[in-house]
Amino acid sequence: MTKSILSYQQEDSIRLQCEIDLEQLFPPTKKRKRERERFENKWKDFLESDPCNKEISEFSGRPSKKDMGVASQLNTSNNV
Repeated sequence: MTKSILSYQQEDSIRLQCEIDLEQLFPPTKKRKRERERFENKWKDFLESDPCNKEISEFSGRPSKKDMGVASQLNTSNNV
């Protein structure tokens, strides 16, 4: 069974934690590698575009260029 690209969990009555598996969203093909690099380059601009983005978004598990097998996740916690 394949792991889902998107997963979520209710943390409390108003917070929902969501995770996006970037390895599945951007598999290590040439085309997807360019898309992944573009995503990572825009990440900083996204965080700076609104003060709340830094509070609710986290990028974790960024793989090295040598080891693309390490899962990367984009975590967000939002009020429901």
